[in-house]
Amino acid sequence: MLDRYFSLKGKVAMVTGASRGLGKAMALGMAEAGADVILVSRNEVLMNETALQINELGRKALVTTADIMDPQEIKDVVNKGIEHFGSIDILINNAGISGTIKLFSQYTDSEYAEIVNTNMLGTVNSTRHVAEHMIKNGGGKIINIASVLGTIGTYYSCIYSMTKAAIIQMTKNLALEWARYHININTIAPGAFDTDMIKSQLALPNAKEALLKNIPLRRFGIPDDIVGLAILLASPAAAYITGALFPIDGGFAISKM
Repeated sequence: MLDRYFSLKGKVAMVTGASRGLGKAMALGMAEAGADVILVSRNEVLMNETALQINELGRKALVTTADIMDPQEIKDVVNKGIEHFGSIDILINNAGISGTIKLFSQYTDSEYAEIVNTNMLGTVNSTRHVAEHMIKNGGGKIINIASVLGTIGTYYSCIYSMTKAAIIQMTKNLALEWARYHININTIAPGAFDTDMIKSQLALPNAKEALLKNIPLRRFGIPDDIVGLAILLASPAAAYITGALFPIDGGFAISKM
């Protein structure tokens, strides 16, 4: 019965930002559930390590290097993936950066552009080109990785937060546009996870203690915490779910509302 609802056998998943952290964990999760995986990142060395782990799970992996801000590079990755596997059934838009922790007025033009272009334009690029294939192929599942900071107000993260809020809104709009094509698109909004992304934040004085006080479960997430939800949203069990937002933050966001 579990295979009927949660198996991804015969499916192909494309995961951006797949070299480390949440992206790597979800890529391995897709493989554990039976999918072959297209790995996308700028770090080929780390992706090769992930590909080996996927092969050990009995699945196939395709390592592709690309800058998600470049639409042509992403288009080439999508075409390469389809040529290699025949289809892309699942897209996980995970690649993103937090940028420097500072007030809005302190960002330089280059810092602002890097965060906006990576988080927003990068997600748009991969979504556009994969969805074009999914529409022709009869459907698919798209999972966007946003952040709970895109749902609440906080200090020192305005640019990052607004890009994640944009991804949440994009999910809702495209769920309406693409329902007719049998494309389910949903958003996962992680809170504070113990990954490289928050190491610089936790290095600030008293930052770790202050953050934990605002998480009802009193711990940071670990990459494995996101895997089950990603598998659910990619699986047949989520056939009737689209346009939805799934916080996975130990209760952080509700403690702020």
